[in-house]
This record gives sequence, structure tokens and C-alpha cells, in this order.
Amino acid sequence: MKRVAILLTTIALSVGIAYAEGVVVRHNFHEMYNNGSMTVNTSTKIAAIGSFTYTYSGGTYSRFNYDSSLTGGKICLQLYGNGAKVITTSIQNIDSLAIHYYYPGDDDHQRLRVYTSEDGSSWTEQATVLKINGLRTVKLPAAGDYMLKIERWDDIWLEQIDYVTSPPCNCLRVQIE
Repeated sequence: MKRVAILLTTIALSVGIAYAEGVVVRHNFHEMYNNGSMTVNTSTKIAAIGSFTYTYSGGTYSRFNYDSSLTGGKICLQLYGNGAKVITTSIQNIDSLAIHYYYPGDDDHQRLRVYTSEDGSSWTEQATVLKINGLRTVKLPAAGDYMLKIERWDDIWLEQIDYVTSPPCNCLRVQIE
């Protein structure tokens, strides 16, 4: 009986850990543009993926474009010049994100900053937990519903953003008597 209890506990914990890791939602701009799942309105500077939107603005160039030498012909969100940024609609239960990008030159520098907001009125800068040339990973302090703002620090071409969302907790309350 003791072995069965240990086995059942192990299985329950394994399922809980696997479920807690969350779901990855990948937005690869080139693939989504080409397969028609992303529409871009160049006059309003809004890219829509279903009800999810990216609003890009500022800088010398904020646009979806490609560069055959830098991006290998892949369509990316180009953020060039001071003030270039992109803001998303609210993402439910977001826990972390990974931003894949291209940049001109040999040195990656700072390149970008990531901010979160619950309502779009005040923004909090988030720290990068992994920085590799062409990739930034940001782990949020707490999973929740946030809008994101990515600001260009140096010129970049955003290729893909991977959002990791945590499933909402449907936890049972345990009361010990």
C-alpha cells in the first residue's frame, strides 16, 4: 500500500510540474505574414494576428520589411531611429518571453528594452535574464495579464517573439482540521 501511495504521489507531482511549465505561443512574423495569419496595415501601423495586435511607431523606420543581406529576405519588424517601439495588446497569464532579432554591425550592444504594463498608462522595465547576440529572454516577476512595449535602443529587426504563458491555477483549497 505504501508503494502505491508513493507511486500515485509521484505521478500527481509529475503531471503538476509538466502542466505548470506553461504554453509557448510563437509569433514568427515572416511565417505569419506569408501564410496570411498576420495582416499589416501600413497607414495605421498595426499588425493583427486574430484579436492580438502590435502597434509600432516612432523612429526613422518602424515598419514590416526585409533586408536580403541582414535578415536573409525574412520579413521582420524593423525598428530604426530614436523613439522606435512596438506595443502589444494584453497577453493573458504571460510568464516570460524570448525575442529573436537581427541587428546591423558586429556588436550587439544593448539593442532593446522590454517594459510591461497592466493598463498601458504606466510601464515597468523588465530585466533580461538571458542575453545572447540576437536573442533576449525576459522572465517576468509574476505571471499575469500584461501589455508589452519593446523599445529600440539600437537599430533592430524583430524576427520572432515566443510568449510563455502559465495556465491559470484551478487549485483546490485544503483545510486541515
